[in-house]
Amino acid sequence: ELREAVEQGADFATFGPVYPTLSKAAYGPPVGVIALAKACRETAIPVFALGGVKKENAGAAIGAGAFGIALISGVVAAADPRGAAAELVSRFGNAAAGQAGGEAVKEGER
Repeated sequence: ELREAVEQGADFATFGPVYPTLSKAAYGPPVGVIALAKACRETAIPVFALGGVKKENAGAAIGAGAFGIALISGVVAAADPRGAAAELVSRFGNAAAGQAGGEAVKEGER
């Protein structure tokens, strides 16, 4: 699907579900950060990690090479949605510039 998106002129793509999530169950089991890293390496367009992404695991997705993260419940389900969004932007807003502090993915991690 990612190759097809590139061939059809997509400017970016989402990839996932990266982590377990009920909202993306119809899309199959989580692919994990190793598959995310491979997808990011093998495409020329920005790839955003999607599915089960939370502030606790977003750094691993960025470390895998994701241009950014896409999430909903981590913000809308928070007691303070505005604060949750601000924290995510503060921590990961510069991900594409390599300033997010994500950890590199090691072989065997998922």
